[in-house]
Amino acid sequence: MNIFKRKNDKKNEKLFLVLSIILIFLLLLIFILSLMGFANASDVKVSTDKKRYSEGEILNIKILNQKDIPISYKKIVDRIWGIQLLEKGEWNGSTEVIFEEKGKYFLEDKVKNSDETCQIIPDFSNVASSLPSGDEISIGWDQMGCLAASRDTKTYIKRVKSGTYRISFSFSYKTKDGSGSEVIVSETVYSQPFNIK
Repeated sequence: MNIFKRKNDKKNEKLFLVLSIILIFLLLLIFILSLMGFANASDVKVSTDKKRYSEGEILNIKILNQKDIPISYKKIVDRIWGIQLLEKGEWNGSTEVIFEEKGKYFLEDKVKNSDETCQIIPDFSNVASSLPSGDEISIGWDQMGCLAASRDTKTYIKRVKSGTYRISFSFSYKTKDGSGSEVIVSETVYSQPFNIK
């Protein structure tokens, strides 16, 4: 009779060990999924219409406010969004890196001329805009930048180098803290990475 009891104990120990390993694996999986969820937990989404773009193809950028309150955003000189290039495992938003040339490039407020020059029409007003709850902004970008000259607003246009990119969007909104006081919260969200050939 003792032999049967020992066999049952060993079976129970093995079963307990297997169940413990499965439980630990499930908890680890839940933890990883929750971290991934927190990385994109914002109710404001920025996205592009594709994951791969060819030379000269228009990137369609969409910014959607799914919060139940309006958000505020400002133009960053000539645009409301930012772009970053993945270089050596780090995201870099410098236009000198993106265009492989020194100087400030304007990405949106530019006019391309027939002779491949461009004119910059920058907006330096720095006025905050509001995006109501449920609304979205759609922006098209041609992968081109117009290099700002020091004395003249007419210069040559250049295409970004190929690589892996993402779009960023910074915004703020009003909320209340634990004591009921109104505070302003600032956030930045990012699109999924995409490739430009």
